[in-house]
Amino acid sequence: MERYIVGSTWDRLNRNGINTNFKYVFESLGAVNNIYDESQSTLSKAEDVLNASVKINDENVSVQNQINDLILMNGSSDAEVIQARIATGESFTVLKERLDKRDKNLLSRGANVYDFGAIGDNQSDDTQALLDFLNHSSEKKYLADGTYRVTSPISIIAEGISLSGPGKIVMDSEKEVSHILKIVGNFNSVSVEVDGNNVASTGIEVEGAEIDVKGCIVSNILSSSAMAKGISAYPKGNVNIKGNSIRKIISTGDSTFGNANGAARGVYVNFTEDSTDTITVSDNYISDISGEEGDAIHLISSDVRFKTLVYDNTVTNFSRRAIKIQHSGVSAWDNTIIEVDVDPTNAVRAIDIIGAVSYTHLRAHETRGN
Repeated sequence: MERYIVGSTWDRLNRNGINTNFKYVFESLGAVNNIYDESQSTLSKAEDVLNASVKINDENVSVQNQINDLILMNGSSDAEVIQARIATGESFTVLKERLDKRDKNLLSRGANVYDFGAIGDNQSDDTQALLDFLNHSSEKKYLADGTYRVTSPISIIAEGISLSGPGKIVMDSEKEVSHILKIVGNFNSVSVEVDGNNVASTGIEVEGAEIDVKGCIVSNILSSSAMAKGISAYPKGNVNIKGNSIRKIISTGDSTFGNANGAARGVYVNFTEDSTDTITVSDNYISDISGEEGDAIHLISSDVRFKTLVYDNTVTNFSRRAIKIQHSGVSAWDNTIIEVDVDPTNAVRAIDIIGAVSYTHLRAHETRGN
């Protein structure tokens, strides 16, 4: 519709023209309103797009921050992310591939118990994590600082492993169990702390040849039905038990003197076959070995020849003997023996030799009573 040009005379034509002009104005206003409504709708859509863009950007920032944490860098550029996927000339499709390979390389150098899901908070059940850790193919095994509670005995068959670290394994069974840690195999080394929590009959048990049990701490071993042993060894070749601290090994007994129930041992070595190798028991501190027959060190065999050296040990507060020898080929010297709280009804001997031959250098460096 076009606007009408009103003339100078007031006639019917001009009046109709004015009406036409008003109609033009009203239609124009309607068109303006329509344009305004459309612009508001467009603006609202634009705001939705902007909000969505802000949200996407926030998510991108979050992802970037996570990537930054993974690659341990302060920057945030895409170039750095690409760099993180490249190592020593090798390129990876995604960062996870490189990290997985890094983990594999680290485990090849040695396994950390934390890598297998252990918590070590003295509350969680770490039994399965420790089994996975100890059964891993890695030879070097690090028991990181922490207290690892287990609800059943840990037993493994392994060759050439080295287990060490500041962590402590605590037995948390509701009933008495045979042992805390048992390792069967050759060329193994153990240096850890175990606590029987008065429900384990044996602390650490090893069987095999070329074995080192050094610097271990064993405590709170208790049995109400069998022999209680701090460190127990069944040697097939060279075994070195050195520098360990063994405390509170108790067997409550059954009032039948001389049987296994009621026998407590700090170090127990049972020889089952002849060998030209050597067993060494030295520099251990053994204390509080009690029961109907509490012996700090006990060496026993059935007519087996196996050279054995026992020296520089300190034993105190035992209910029967410092050293009990039922095995041939033993040399013992310079052991410090301290008798404390002796039960007069149970004769205490520094060194007791029973049915054995070929002993040399049997000497207690120091024996004193309180």
